[in-house]
Amino acid sequence: MKQFFKKHKTATVYAAVTLFVFLFGKVYTHFGHGVVSPYMSLAFLFPLLGTVLYFGFTALPVPYPTLSASRAFAYFVATETLNFILLGVLDIAGAFSNVEGLMGTIAVGFAFAAVALYLDNLKNHKNTKGNKS
Repeated sequence: MKQFFKKHKTATVYAAVTLFVFLFGKVYTHFGHGVVSPYMSLAFLFPLLGTVLYFGFTALPVPYPTLSASRAFAYFVATETLNFILLGVLDIAGAFSNVEGLMGTIAVGFAFAAVALYLDNLKNHKNTKGNKS
């Protein structure tokens, strides 16, 4: 039962962050002197992905990710969301920076780490399930 509430709390946090980033993008674009950035408009999709995945883990009969896999995924979502917001701010301002390439690379690394840790957890879960017979 404790895991059930933990999943819903995590999904609720992701949903709140999604709403905040969506509204932030709309407000920032409104004051952007008519300049619209697709990066700023789409930044909310990363926390939305987190919301959908965590509700998926609630609905599907799969093992819940380990703490390390959940944190790696959260770091991916945070890094990529901030990367898109930075790209949006720079796009609206008409500026350029090399930081976004580095942030994107770090975010992809976190995503790969999250998937690898989750798959390792699935492998261990199957092995322990098979040994109990």
